[in-house]
Amino acid sequence: MPFLILALFIGLPIAEIAVLIKVADYIDLWPTILLIVFTAVIGVYLLRLQGLSSLARAQTSLNEGRLPVNSITDAVGLMLAGAFLLTPGLITDTLGFALLIPAVRHGIAGYFFNKAKKSANIKVDIFGEAPGPQSHDPFGTSDQPRPRSEGPIIEGQVIEPQPKPGKSKKTKGRSSDKSSPWNQ
Repeated sequence: MPFLILALFIGLPIAEIAVLIKVADYIDLWPTILLIVFTAVIGVYLLRLQGLSSLARAQTSLNEGRLPVNSITDAVGLMLAGAFLLTPGLITDTLGFALLIPAVRHGIAGYFFNKAKKSANIKVDIFGEAPGPQSHDPFGTSDQPRPRSEGPIIEGQVIEPQPKPGKSKKTKGRSSDKSSPWNQ
């Protein structure tokens, strides 16, 4: 994994430079620079619009008592889109514009959710929701909903400590109760 990250940090800028040189050869230097600035401005504008609508959906979900899972994944996808769009280059702009498409964001989130589900023993419960397909799988990738389990029942009895016979001393304005379990 560290090698992959290192390759990305070295390979992506080299690929961006190569693409920019080819595009600049084809349409000239200044139109290429204007294209990069134009895509960044348009991308940030679209990001702002979608971010506000994502925030409104999250607020609606919270008001209805549901966990805004899709809004959270949208927010993460939009943050990545914003980072890609603000990074100079046409490859990162393409990735950023792709992440502005909700179906692409949800598909990527579903892919990573399935990958995490297969590689680890995890269970996703959304508190306060009735059992159903969305209660255990927020991306709708499961074929069948799993039954909701309430967990083991542990029976117990509460025993109140009985005060011991004896004197109660006063220390600096507070009473010292020897029968308290904290003083035993």
